[in-house]
Order: sequence, then C-alpha cells, then structure tokens
Amino acid sequence: MIFGDTTLIRQLHGEEICRRNGFVRTLFAAWLFFGLLLCHYAACDAWTGKVVAVPEGDLLVISRDGQEKKYRLFGIDCPERGQPYWDKAQGLVGFLTEDKVVDVTPLFLGVEGFEKVLVRIEGTRDYLNQQLVAYGLAWVKVGECNSRMCSDWKKLQKMARSRSVGLWADPRPIAPWDWKRVQWKEIINGREMRRKEAR
Repeated sequence: MIFGDTTLIRQLHGEEICRRNGFVRTLFAAWLFFGLLLCHYAACDAWTGKVVAVPEGDLLVISRDGQEKKYRLFGIDCPERGQPYWDKAQGLVGFLTEDKVVDVTPLFLGVEGFEKVLVRIEGTRDYLNQQLVAYGLAWVKVGECNSRMCSDWKKLQKMARSRSVGLWADPRPIAPWDWKRVQWKEIINGREMRRKEAR
C-alpha cells in the first residue's frame, strides 16, 4: 500500500513537472515567435517618406505616396504646448526634419489613434526619438518603452539630466503626463466653480 502510494505520488509529481516544462516550452516558443514577428514587421514594413509639418516635438506629419498622415514618435514624450521647452522641442524637430526624407519604422497604433513609429533622418545613424532624449527635449515613456533600445535611451536621459541639458536645466521639470493631469484637474475644477456660481 505504501509502495503503491509513493509510486502514485512520483507519477503525479512527474506529470506536474511535465506540465510545467510544457508551459515553459510554450511560453518560450510564443516569445520567440513574437520576437521574430516583430523583427520581420520592423524590417519589412519600414518605409520612406517626407516630413511636411511638425505640430509637436513628438508628432510629425509625413507624406507618403501622396498622402499626409500624423505619426507619433515611439517611446518618448516631449513637453506639451504651454510647458517650458515645448517650443524648443518642436523647433529642433522642425529644423532637423522638415522637408527632409526620413525612414519610418511603424510599430503599433497608439491610444490616441496615431501610429507609433521610429524615425531616422536619411543619412543619420540614430533615431530621432533617441536624439530628442539626448538633447534633453523628451522624456523616455516608462510604461511604453521597455526594450533594450529603451534602456539605452534611459541612460542618455540620465546623462542629459546629470549635465542639466535642455529641460533638465529646470531643477524640477514636470513630465508631460503629470502636466496634462494637472491641466485636466484645473479644467474640471473650473467647470465645477462655474456651475456653483450659476446656481
């Protein structure tokens, strides 16, 4: 009876290990497939276009095959309109890209409806996304940017901050996502005050 029980336990334990190993293999295969798919997608779907306008530092209007469309730079966030350094970020991107040919690597559709992209100005080595971080004119978006490339951008951000480059000259710069949250609170509070005054 005892022998039979230990055999059963070993069998159950062995099945559990097999299940775990099977899950790990499946997870690894899915990860590998996704990685290859992403590499294939990035390489095959990269295209060339011409920048026709720069509404914001991280938002470009790019012309491709006679059609103009807005694209948001992946993994970074430039200061919003009304924030310090908004005009500098927008001005630099306009200076570097307007009327120039760029290589665009689309990654995914963002929540705003703009496609998130990597942009490289023709003839340059680094992505524009990375250049803005190095110039101290953009934050790395922590929730969005988690790849190995992003860890390099985070190092550049740390370096720009330590040298007080661009927006990091401000001892307490406000990240765009925090600034937007404050703006929304002010708008909501203003509406509530107007409602109370109207009563």
